[in-house]
Amino acid sequence: YGQAYLAPSPDLAYRNFGGFSGLNATTGLWESGFFAAPNPDLEPEKLQTIELNYERWLSDDTHIKLATFYTHVANVAVSSGDPTPIQFIPGADLGFTQSYKNDGETNLFGVELGVRTQREIGLFNIITKGSLSFIDGKIKENGVKSDIPLVSPFKFKGSISMVYREFFTLTPEVFWIGKARSLEKDPNDPSKRLEVSGYLLMNLHAAIKITDALRVVAKVENVFDTDNKNAMVQASGIATKEALQPGRYMTLGMSLKF
Repeated sequence: YGQAYLAPSPDLAYRNFGGFSGLNATTGLWESGFFAAPNPDLEPEKLQTIELNYERWLSDDTHIKLATFYTHVANVAVSSGDPTPIQFIPGADLGFTQSYKNDGETNLFGVELGVRTQREIGLFNIITKGSLSFIDGKIKENGVKSDIPLVSPFKFKGSISMVYREFFTLTPEVFWIGKARSLEKDPNDPSKRLEVSGYLLMNLHAAIKITDALRVVAKVENVFDTDNKNAMVQASGIATKEALQPGRYMTLGMSLKF
């Protein structure tokens, strides 16, 4: 069990921007139809979380781990319109303002199951790893609850490492990432998020021990050049809800110990 808090940043508490339509000759005030106003009274977001872990050796070479968690975040800072415009600019008449307030709330929960095995087959040491995870939750903004954005509820990761006498290591990795939720809400159902397609990709890692001090390593990311996209972390002003990730690329390096 743990507790934490996140104090509002100066940018969040004092952010302000907008524009003026002109000077009112009668009142002598600059008029504005919109301004983002600061809120110096913004309070810290407060987090409470509980996590449970269970680990067990099923045999001398097989280990499993089950982990689950639940997190509640109160006082989440959310931007919304002010019932009465905040007149924070001397000499101006602000017709509408919006500011950040501690009106949001987040609830998150998840579970992950992992398995690891290690076996000797001839001159090879074979290490396999696999994990399947699920995460979900709700966020309340301005009184409306919706799905947690920027997450893929289902994920699978697996790898097999083949080690030959500590001289050569070859590790293929497989990642399956389910559909991801973007920041954009579904126009037909505000409680849902627009989704980004899931993907399956494979990476390949290899290492050769030349001497006790010198190792050469090579990596091939996205071996099959699979199209994969992540949900955008910024929605406002951007025409797409997804960002294309790098295709296949390779790296070669070495390490030398003195």
